[in-house]
Amino acid sequence: MCTHGSDSKLGFQFDQFTLDTVHYRLCMSGAAIPVEPRLFDLLKYLIEKRARIVSRDELLDKLWKGKVVSDATLGVCLKNARKAVGDSGDRQSIIKTIHGRGYQFIAGITESGEEKMPDKENQPILSRIFLLMELPRTLSPNCPESGICSSLRVAQRRSNL
Repeated sequence: MCTHGSDSKLGFQFDQFTLDTVHYRLCMSGAAIPVEPRLFDLLKYLIEKRARIVSRDELLDKLWKGKVVSDATLGVCLKNARKAVGDSGDRQSIIKTIHGRGYQFIAGITESGEEKMPDKENQPILSRIFLLMELPRTLSPNCPESGICSSLRVAQRRSNL
């Protein structure tokens, strides 16, 4: 039985699934789904990089770490990952193929835990735009890093046009 409570430091929830990164489990509605370690790592990597498209080469490099494997091996792993989370190559409601580019995890995610803060790569673009627009308003006119402050103020003026 999977639980996603206070003992779990980090996990990702999507649809009726939980990817428990502390106990290395994939759960559906509280029940553990047996998955191979590489399949778990694939889901975790795609979720962590969900803000962008992940290329086949990047997946091969990060998940197989220099081992020589065929594209078919990655294809089978992706097919099994989709199957494990109730997705398919036709449906693509969780893992989307962007032909000629790579793959992207597109299901809505709820991230829980206190150990990991989102990195800039995964921070949604709208949040970055908001920060860019709001930061100059909070800086004093006598900002010691005048180059940074003036650049932010210019960016703010451009965004207000």
